[in-house]
Amino acid sequence: MTIRIAYDAGVDALGVVLAKGKGRIRTLEVRPGVHLDFDAGGRCVALELLDASVHIPRTTLAKYAAPAARVRTATVRAPRKARRPK
Repeated sequence: MTIRIAYDAGVDALGVVLAKGKGRIRTLEVRPGVHLDFDAGGRCVALELLDASVHIPRTTLAKYAAPAARVRTATVRAPRKARRPK
């Protein structure tokens, strides 16, 4: 089993994926800012720590920062105004 760890500095959140979940995933907030994800079988498959830099030194979090190349951006355009027929 491979555990995946990623830190998102933009929102100061650390995510740890323990296993691939089966079926519907249910999230439970066990403490403020600490979320656990459980699969349909009741197994804990992931956790998320919000405000991670409060609990873990930033130098440690930097080791798990997601590369910028993996971040996808999208351009959203406002819809055009419909023209009224003359």
